[in-house]
Amino acid sequence: KDYGTHILLSEHTYAQVRDAFPNTREISFAHVRGRGARVRLYELIPDGVYPNLDWLDEFARARTLFQAERRDEALPIFQHLADSMHDPVSAFYLQRQNHPARRVED
Repeated sequence: KDYGTHILLSEHTYAQVRDAFPNTREISFAHVRGRGARVRLYELIPDGVYPNLDWLDEFARARTLFQAERRDEALPIFQHLADSMHDPVSAFYLQRQNHPARRVED
């Protein structure tokens, strides 16, 4: 719900279904109750949600920059994707950046 996505998968579920569902992307890490370590989260992107998925490499690049503390480079990319593709996950990263107490755990 926080990410604005339709279907989220944990890394454990993703590992089991990734061959059957090629339209996925890693979006974040999360703490899950009952587990000590953070868990990677993936979005399963249903057909027809976006006109194309060519921009997913750009999103992955922005996430890599964000994780590397190069947010001044990542944020314009997220802004572009939020505006042009109406990507809720990019909008999530922008929103979290504006609220340092609630930063994305990457």
